[in-house]
Amino acid sequence: MSPVFMALSAALRDFWQPRILAIALVPPLAAFAVWIGFVWWFADDWARLVTGWIASTSWLGWVRDWGLSSIFVWASGIGAAALMLPIVLITAVLVTDLVAMPVIVPFVGRQHYPQLEQRKGGTVAGSIWNSAIAIVMFVLLWMISLPFWFTGIGALVLPPLISAFFNQRMFRYDALA
Repeated sequence: MSPVFMALSAALRDFWQPRILAIALVPPLAAFAVWIGFVWWFADDWARLVTGWIASTSWLGWVRDWGLSSIFVWASGIGAAALMLPIVLITAVLVTDLVAMPVIVPFVGRQHYPQLEQRKGGTVAGSIWNSAIAIVMFVLLWMISLPFWFTGIGALVLPPLISAFFNQRMFRYDALA
């Protein structure tokens, strides 16, 4: 068996241990719950903002005159959800990086690589700098990829690829440090 498949099978085996499972799942679920709460709390404000924008924009007067303002309010909800996905992902990965990585990396080191010398490399400033660069790159890639979502295949392929790149960029520094 190749080393890549051996590492993947070891990672899958370790993932199902209760401590690792909790550390890996609680931060993303908490971030998702917090952002869903914000969306729930501010959804009416968002709808009023979009409705007011339609009412005050002269070139969208025909939408108001035909009674189609509700379509824009409905579409604004979809737009808000599309904007919230990267924000939720960034929050979940940041929380996971802060909470899970300090626990998971030593566990994996002790469990599977006890022969490796543990060096204390990297700094908090380096980790913050790496996170900032990763977030900026993720946001730029996400915005550049949005037009390709209308191709159908772009909506299926690009978000997972960009998210995978973001995850490896965020966690690589701390894992190697």
